[in-house]
Amino acid sequence: MSNKLLTLTRAAQIATYGLAAFLSAGCEDDLLLRDASEAAEPEAPSDSSPPPRIPIDVPVSERCELDALTETFEVYFPARAGCAFSTDRNLPPRNEHIQARAVDVASIELPSVSALCDLALRSRQGPPIAFDDDVAILLETVVLVAGGSGLALDEYPKLGGFPRFGWEDVRGQPFRPRNSPYVCLGGGRCVVPSTEQLGQLAVSIESETLISLAESFDLERGINVSFVTFGDNDPSDCAHGDLRMDLEVRYLP
Repeated sequence: MSNKLLTLTRAAQIATYGLAAFLSAGCEDDLLLRDASEAAEPEAPSDSSPPPRIPIDVPVSERCELDALTETFEVYFPARAGCAFSTDRNLPPRNEHIQARAVDVASIELPSVSALCDLALRSRQGPPIAFDDDVAILLETVVLVAGGSGLALDEYPKLGGFPRFGWEDVRGQPFRPRNSPYVCLGGGRCVVPSTEQLGQLAVSIESETLISLAESFDLERGINVSFVTFGDNDPSDCAHGDLRMDLEVRYLP
């Protein structure tokens, strides 16, 4: 083989081998690219921020606004007149002093209740009512309504932050000025007839007051609503006409 032919042959071999090497390198790059594209995508970084907080201790007042149920109970006290002076810890007659009391109690059996939200007591449409001499309205032993010529609401001794009725704290006290206004606990609505005056009754206790108050009650056994009527020396004292009322209670089950 001539030198010229040998040179051409080697050149062809180099060119061939070089092309093969080029193609081989290209295949390897393609393989690397395909391997990279086929590799599993990295997981997106997890959001480490906490999920939105759901309140677990929503105030009772807010729950009352959203979820309270309402039930109405009939309260009826038949007409009565006359104080039992000098008996049952009542004192003898004495003009212009709180000497005797008569008590009417309505026991209300509640449904399953976790909290009381609102309470309203209204006389039904019909003949107006009257008291002689004066009245206090209680929820258990707590004074909800007081005034007239009896003790004012802020004159009752307090226990647990609320005025409490105790006959020993009231009896023998002189009458207050006649026709003093009746006042409801917590500043709720308070419409009560003055002494010996015909009228209608409308009492409501606001949520904030009642929620706090009811926390000290055993609601499973229900609640007692009491009317205490006072007298000084007349046979007609400690009196009221027929009391037919609706007790409306808003509550949380």
